[in-house]
Amino acid sequence: MYLAHPSRELNDLFAHQPYQGQRPANARFLFVGLDANYHLEIEAQPVFQNILEYHRDGVAFWRDKGVHHPFLLPSYFGDGKLYHQNFQRLGVGPQHAHLVSFIELLHVPTVGRSKLVVDDLDEAHLEALAETILEGQATHVFMPDSVVRLMRATGIFPWLPRKPMAVKNSLGMLYQQGPKTVYSHLHFSNWGKFRQRLLLQAAAMRSLLLDEPAVISFLAVDDLSFTDRLKPALDEAQTGGNATELTEVKSCSICGEIFPMEEFCYGNRVKNSYCQSCNRAERAAYKAGGRDGTRLFRESMRSKWQE
Repeated sequence: MYLAHPSRELNDLFAHQPYQGQRPANARFLFVGLDANYHLEIEAQPVFQNILEYHRDGVAFWRDKGVHHPFLLPSYFGDGKLYHQNFQRLGVGPQHAHLVSFIELLHVPTVGRSKLVVDDLDEAHLEALAETILEGQATHVFMPDSVVRLMRATGIFPWLPRKPMAVKNSLGMLYQQGPKTVYSHLHFSNWGKFRQRLLLQAAAMRSLLLDEPAVISFLAVDDLSFTDRLKPALDEAQTGGNATELTEVKSCSICGEIFPMEEFCYGNRVKNSYCQSCNRAERAAYKAGGRDGTRLFRESMRSKWQE
């Protein structure tokens, strides 16, 4: 369910160009979202002309204004800034504008809070998106878990697995063919208890986008508690070790917390999915309630951090 934005100008722009930034088929980095949401009275705000400029030519806008989205301009007051502030953590700038594209599953702009279902979506738009992802020039495609679930429900993306085929530097790897990889990640609007995981994913994405190792200071400045947990890796990197060792960590598939890889080495296995604490708790849940007990335990824990 969603409410289409009443702005005729916005709807006309979306009808002609249902994406932002570079053309999706020509971008190297493609970010897939749910919907593009704007305040009901956005037309009355001084930033509206900048928004129209952005939708007409997102690459030129980024190069001219120095920010990738009008919500980051001083003239904008309203919701939506957090998503774009977190995107800025990836470190891409105006010099990368021609490499980046944003596209949503919904083909029209919205207002208010949306709760999208398959029937809301346009089949032709989704089929074009599927072709763009698989046949376009993008080598890295990023989509939040909530987007992945809805895409999978449409049946138009049968190559999307029910769960990541692998986890690399905290990013779920959903599809890989030649140089192209599709990743799942936290939505950029997440924060609070998701801070550590979001920062880790941002560093991993930054290393992919900028083709460089994850920068230690990028994490160290932003999240001291996270770097404290990885102090041995930091110490080694700062004394001549490889900076990429900072990302040799993993998120628990039950609690979502980030741990060094050693946390998942137990029971004669070196690549367990659960942290040791969750493994013990799951065994206790099974002892108390059998398979239903473990299922309820996992669902309860995951509901705290999965969208």
